[in-house]
Amino acid sequence: MKIKYVGLKEQGSTAFADKTGIARWMRGDVHDIADADLVERMLKHPDIFAVVDAKAAPKITPAPTAAPVAPAPVQAKDSTPTAQTLAPGAAIEPAAQPVTNQDVVATLDAMDDAAVRAFAKAGGLKIQGLALFKGANLRAKVRDALSAKS
Repeated sequence: MKIKYVGLKEQGSTAFADKTGIARWMRGDVHDIADADLVERMLKHPDIFAVVDAKAAPKITPAPTAAPVAPAPVQAKDSTPTAQTLAPGAAIEPAAQPVTNQDVVATLDAMDDAAVRAFAKAGGLKIQGLALFKGANLRAKVRDALSAKS
């Protein structure tokens, strides 16, 4: 069955690379996949893969382009936004709540290991052997490093 990559990633996707032998799916790519079970698994992700009608030629859609956005008005650091200083139709947003340790723990638990490692590196956390830790041990090391940094 012919399957088309309809995902939005500019750099493509490596999804199902081990099963299909296709290293990277790029937007608009169409490949014939013989394994019916694999096709069924792929089609569980309709935002990424779609069936291509064998009679119709594959259509490659151009990447969506964002409309230009007018810059927000510049405000002094101590001023609060008012209806006069905002662009027409813009809403005044409430002040952000301070980040708590519970927020960080919940965020770490929701991340995969690679994202936790990237978070630790971006935050300048000094964790010896960071690449060797996995799962709960990795998250515990990052939490400890965050506590020590505070």
